[in-house]
Amino acid sequence: RACALDPENARARGTLAAALAAAGQFEAAAAEAEQAAELAAGRGDLQFAEINRRLGALYRQGRAYFEPPPRPAEVPAD
Repeated sequence: RACALDPENARARGTLAAALAAAGQFEAAAAEAEQAAELAAGRGDLQFAEINRRLGALYRQGRAYFEPPPRPAEVPAD
């Protein structure tokens, strides 16, 4: 829905790409990641563009990216 409301939003497209990859739709995910990279580069956000280029390559290999869960805070011993 966010992409429909603002088709030029690179971050929304990157998020859509990740969701598509998580659902196993790797071809569509790679296309969205590339679109996100192009939009980001066009706005001068080269770091986000590079991240999406790398993610697009991962999706083309049929792999999704998942961030590891945060580690629980360590509780000091009494």
